[in-house]
Formats: sequence, structure tokens, C-alpha cells
Amino acid sequence: MKRSDLAILVVGTAVLAILVAVGLLFYFNLQTLLAASAHGPLTEVGVSRPSPAAPALDASVAPGAPALPPAPNVRGAPPPPESRALVTDDDPKLEAPLRAVKREVERCFADQAAHHAEPGAARVRFRPMADGGFADVRVESDTWQDPYLDACLTDVFEELTYQPSGREDFATTTHTFRFERAR
Repeated sequence: MKRSDLAILVVGTAVLAILVAVGLLFYFNLQTLLAASAHGPLTEVGVSRPSPAAPALDASVAPGAPALPPAPNVRGAPPPPESRALVTDDDPKLEAPLRAVKREVERCFADQAAHHAEPGAARVRFRPMADGGFADVRVESDTWQDPYLDACLTDVFEELTYQPSGREDFATTTHTFRFERAR
């Protein structure tokens, strides 16, 4: 191997190492930013408060890019009086966990109701934990097929806690929330 070929190989390897390092740094910083909650820390059980110092997002759209659907209302605002979410399960094992999330689930539905004429329903799979949290949270189906609703419901279960009553069996379960406008 010539000396010039060896020099090119060394320089190429150094450049590749630098690119990999920059890529990893970008990847992990991006993951940290994505994992950060936009709602700030919970200040009390059952209530999520937006951070007052949260920076405004740039809403500009590149020319020719498709417009995004309207953003949902900020969680924590009261739901419109003409709407309600109905809990359909009377299982005593789920009473405390469902009571803890019901109000925020109702807000998730109410925030998106303006975009949908028909009643909605979402089936959420979760596992109540002994520490009052939820694990294995997943929206299995959503009649509106609304990504904002799905994200909101997932956030509610991942951020809120409940006071265990002792009746929970901490098994993975599926619950369907149904939403109707008040008549």
C-alpha cells in the first residue's frame, strides 16, 4: 500500500468517525427533546398545567407544504359544557384508576370534538400499577382515527396517577371510553 493511499484511508476514517459522533450527538439530543413533556410537571394529582415559560412554537409552513390540521386546545382548560365523555365499565377493580383519568380523557375528546360530527369512542389498553401509575399504555382503536386524540389519551395515562384502593388486580386491561355531545 502506498503512503498516499494510507493517508487517504486514515483521513477517511477520521472523517467517518467525526460524522458518526455528530450523528450520535444529534440523535440523543433529539431523543431528549422529544421525550420532554410539553405540559411541564404535574402540580397535583389529576391536573396537568402547561409551563408558563414554555417557548412559543414557530407555526410557519414551508411554501407548497400541506397545511396541518388545527392543533388541539391546551389540556387543562375546562371542556365545553355541551360535551361529555362516558365511562362504560363498572368493574370495581378499575374504579380508582378510571376515576383518576376520566376528567382529562373527557378533555381530550372535547378538544377534538369540533373536528368530528359523529360520537367518538377509543379503546385504551393499560395496566394499573401498585404505585398508582399506569404501564403498557396503548390506544388500540379510535373511531375518529385522530392522532391528536390518541396522543392526548396516551399522555393522560402516562402522566397521571391514582390512589390505589386495594381492589385493583394490576392486570393489563382494555377499557372503551365513549364520547357523546350532551343533548
